[in-house]
Amino acid sequence: MDDAQLQAHANSFYYEQAIGPQAEYYLARFDTFERAGDQWVASWNWPAFFFSSAWFAYRRMSGYSLLNFFLPVLLVLMLLVMNQSGVQLLLVAGYLLLTFVAIPKYANSLYYRHLKARIARVATSEDDEKTRRLLRPPSIKSVFEALLTAVLIFGMPLLILAAIPWYADYTPRAKVAESISLTVSLKNTITGFYREHQRLPAPHEVETFRIDSGKYAKSIAYDAEKRMIVVTMGGHFNEKRFAMHAEVTDGMISWTCRTIDLEPKYLPSACR
Repeated sequence: MDDAQLQAHANSFYYEQAIGPQAEYYLARFDTFERAGDQWVASWNWPAFFFSSAWFAYRRMSGYSLLNFFLPVLLVLMLLVMNQSGVQLLLVAGYLLLTFVAIPKYANSLYYRHLKARIARVATSEDDEKTRRLLRPPSIKSVFEALLTAVLIFGMPLLILAAIPWYADYTPRAKVAESISLTVSLKNTITGFYREHQRLPAPHEVETFRIDSGKYAKSIAYDAEKRMIVVTMGGHFNEKRFAMHAEVTDGMISWTCRTIDLEPKYLPSACR
């Protein structure tokens, strides 16, 4: 047996080891691909037709698995960008041809080239552990690993997109909450005034009961006629207001928070 035959025998052993189950099926097709040289040879693969992402993952072609997993996402994005019906039809037709014709038709050939590249690395490797990794046969575990990776990659952008509006609402709410806390001292001052005089401040006395500005509030002032503390928000709130209404019952003051023209979603639930 000459060197070429020995190398061919070794390669056949490597292919069989790396393929694992159904080795005979793939070896027969690999022999056809080998004789065809560098040409792409079509041969139908039903698992790649029905479960392309899972098949790529099972065959340890994780890069192709992830790419195939995200093809529908890419299609949707392109359909959103290309709003012309003719272009959209072409995109959908191209996606269907790629996913359900081209991929299953050339999956075996792609798998052959993938394994051929791995086996070429085995021939030049002196690391036994690396060789074992390169020739490791497929397993169901690799499918779960690839799909979990895809879910994480797909899920993180969704979580970020979901978090953006939540954070956009949370930040204004935090600013409003800080302004509400500023009213505590003013409420205590008015409550003390009531205990001393048995009445709420009159219109000519309101200048004493105000806070000219806070970190986010433009002004916090008592309105004697409406018997409420009005908080006017600054910054991007554009002077939107909410109020703390004073209610006297049996000689005791209670305060109720309500919006005036500030969006209710920025207020605590008790104020909405």
